[in-house]
Amino acid sequence: MTTTDSALDGRGLNLLRNAGLLFLLNAVAHGLTYALGGLAAPVLLAGAAIDLVLGAGLLRGFRALGCIGFVVALVGISVGVAGLADPAAGPDWGYGTILALDLLAAVMLFLYIWRR
Repeated sequence: MTTTDSALDGRGLNLLRNAGLLFLLNAVAHGLTYALGGLAAPVLLAGAAIDLVLGAGLLRGFRALGCIGFVVALVGISVGVAGLADPAAGPDWGYGTILALDLLAAVMLFLYIWRR
């Protein structure tokens, strides 16, 4: 392993851990949006559970979850956009937060996958 590979590996691990933190924050955002939105969208609980598992795994450095997390973040972006379009789904700030966190996680995981 060369010095460059070692440096890339360290940055890649930081990208994974930062994405893991974003997924954990996103799980909290899903829960708050569900609770404060009048329990209108139970799919948010499934999203919270998935984000919680992904966040914990990425924080532990499970590299295989990087690719899975990228796809989940893309799905989360589409759910965030759909939630913003439907006023009965819950508060807009909640879906906006979910959308922003998923977008940031997708960018970090894309950079991680690209550098591998």
